[in-house]
Amino acid sequence: MSQLFVDHGYEVDTAATGMEAIEKVKNGTFDIAVMDLYMPLMNGYEAARHIRALPEPRCKDIPIIA
Repeated sequence: MSQLFVDHGYEVDTAATGMEAIEKVKNGTFDIAVMDLYMPLMNGYEAARHIRALPEPRCKDIPIIA
């Protein structure tokens, strides 16, 4: 999936687990998050809820596509 975005000129960062995705969003700047709903350790639904609960305003507004 990430290659599709790269082929269209986007910069891509990946996470193997929901917990890793939360850390990356918390510590980085992203225009959008594309979330796998069935990631190991924490699924995409739960990771999205955690991202929305982060105190940084930019994390509350990032579009999340599942």
